[in-house]
Amino acid sequence: MTSNAKADSSHGQHKSGQPYAFNPYEIAVCGYSNAGKTALACRLIETLSEQHRVGYVKQAHAVEMDTPGKDSFQAAAAGATDVFVATPENTATLTQRGTDKFHQQQHLVDADCVVVEGLKQSDLPKIVVVDAENRIRTDGLELQNVLAWIEPGQRDDIDAVRRVVDNHFTAVTESRPLYGLVLAGGRSTRMQQDKAALDYHGKPQVRHAGELLSSHCAKAFVSVRDEQSADAAVRDLPQICDRHLGFGPMGGILSAMHEHPEAAWLVLACDLPFVDDSLLAHLLTNRDPMRPATAYRSTSDSLPEPLCAIWEPKSIFKLLHFMGLGYRCPRKVLINTEICLLEQPFEYALDNANRPEEYEEIKKRISQ
Repeated sequence: MTSNAKADSSHGQHKSGQPYAFNPYEIAVCGYSNAGKTALACRLIETLSEQHRVGYVKQAHAVEMDTPGKDSFQAAAAGATDVFVATPENTATLTQRGTDKFHQQQHLVDADCVVVEGLKQSDLPKIVVVDAENRIRTDGLELQNVLAWIEPGQRDDIDAVRRVVDNHFTAVTESRPLYGLVLAGGRSTRMQQDKAALDYHGKPQVRHAGELLSSHCAKAFVSVRDEQSADAAVRDLPQICDRHLGFGPMGGILSAMHEHPEAAWLVLACDLPFVDDSLLAHLLTNRDPMRPATAYRSTSDSLPEPLCAIWEPKSIFKLLHFMGLGYRCPRKVLINTEICLLEQPFEYALDNANRPEEYEEIKKRISQ
């Protein structure tokens, strides 16, 4: 097997203008017919699926997607352009139209990674299976972004193939900056004063949270409403103004993603005074960048805590989908998404204060 180290670190945009075709973690297995690419793709899926949710894309010629005579087939024949079939275990959607670059990403956003069979002339990162006649090299094709060439007789070395794929996926993660976002755009109605300006650690909490994030992230920003930008606690801090008004923390997260779509975001609400370096370090150490998010499990109801979490770039599909359905709660997004969910290292790590008496109580606990 011949690896191409130069291609491993190439993560430019695809011809569509998007940074990926189907999923940030995608790999194509290419070759001519009977070269053995299906067998290799299936073995790769088998080994990847031991740790990940794996999607599969097949470049196919015209095939019948349904069984003649079945109810779904008859409905499509009668004119239904979209047929949704559901069982307790599986679902399938059959459409009477081809896919396109504007929709294909959303089909596989829930997968951790995607194995594509075919598309050898695309700019997808690819493993090329060489046929016995070596036609793939001699036919004059200009193959782009080749990570490895699998020669005849090497297709059984799945461990070597897996190392190439893992190295590529690691490079994808490392090419993605991690930015921090302090959520400080709330109106603090119950607290009766701005929670961002509360002093738990000798300074406004928004500044304390920003310093925590700065020690772990390449850049850190404060999410604010326009009218907050000149407030004393935040006016000299890097800011991202909320462009999705009325959607609470979800709007702040989405505004940051629109500002820097290439980044993953370590998000921290400004009303979590017990969060410290060790809690953020634990979150980062156990991060799964192939999942849409990594979050802690609540100690009170076992549900995900969305406001001390890492939101990966592809989570924007889920956030926008739920926003379009009228939901404003980022926790609901995480509940209904396959995320990396961690136990909190200590029980009160994500306790917060929403009322003046809770603020005073937490100040006493911190000072003891």
